[in-house]
Amino acid sequence: MLKKLFAAALLISTALVLNSCDSADNPLSSTKGKVFVTSTPDSALILVNGVSQSKFTPDTVQLDPGTYQITLRRSAYRDTTITVSVVANQTTVPARVTLTASSFQINSTPAGARVILNGANTGLVTPANVTLLPGTNTIRLEAESRYDSTFTVVGASAVSPINVTLRSSLTQRTSVRIYESATTASVPSGLILVSGRASTIGSGSGRDSVDVFYRSGTFTIASASLFSSSLRESFLKVGTSNNLNDGVATTVKDPSWTTSGVADTQVNYFFIYTLNGNYAKARITGSGGGVGLDPAWVEITYWYNGEVGDLGFQP
Repeated sequence: MLKKLFAAALLISTALVLNSCDSADNPLSSTKGKVFVTSTPDSALILVNGVSQSKFTPDTVQLDPGTYQITLRRSAYRDTTITVSVVANQTTVPARVTLTASSFQINSTPAGARVILNGANTGLVTPANVTLLPGTNTIRLEAESRYDSTFTVVGASAVSPINVTLRSSLTQRTSVRIYESATTASVPSGLILVSGRASTIGSGSGRDSVDVFYRSGTFTIASASLFSSSLRESFLKVGTSNNLNDGVATTVKDPSWTTSGVADTQVNYFFIYTLNGNYAKARITGSGGGVGLDPAWVEITYWYNGEVGDLGFQP
């Protein structure tokens, strides 16, 4: 008899526990309904009437009977809201929600910058609407004659639009005078393009930074390496105009470029490719001294592009 009473008590106790769990957690209880929410892609935060449920798709939410606005939120995607009616003791399964990738507007000054997203060229130029990827996106803007600008955007948390001012990568140097293969500080024959400083190439401070020099005998602006193999090697190519400010970009340095230089009688501008991979666009704007057609010095005016590999010369 005692065994039967104990067994009965155990059954009653178990039933009470199960009933307690059912009323607290089972969405199919008599007073609440259940909504099973799915999305593509999944892992979207579920909000009900704007309040986070701290659950992510696919998952269920338990609600009192009524009509609700259920919003799905995921980084790099637009919030999507659906209307759901909840019925007590029933499970509602809305259609799978397809999330739309969010877009991020980018403007630049000047406009027309190429948009590189996570290392891949999007084919877009500013102003542009860029479709973001989940997580952190790295965006780089590239424009001729400008330094690249790189920034990160974290999904939908970023504030759109973003406005970027691209700094000019061009520096102009005017009438820098160099002398015919001279090697003294008073009559320097080498030119350091990055700084616009004339320098000796025989010996002394700055010698190793010289890019080109005024070469005697051939009377050309030539690679410094032709004066000494220990100096920097540069390559030159004559352009198509004498207007240094025409905005025409250079072509990529190829075998047609030469170290032997440009004649001091050249009236068109010429491009220079440096050992560091920078380009310059130069023109001989003055000369003097010497005898007859062989001047003792020339003056060079040029644009220097500080962005390595950038071909642009749009002032």
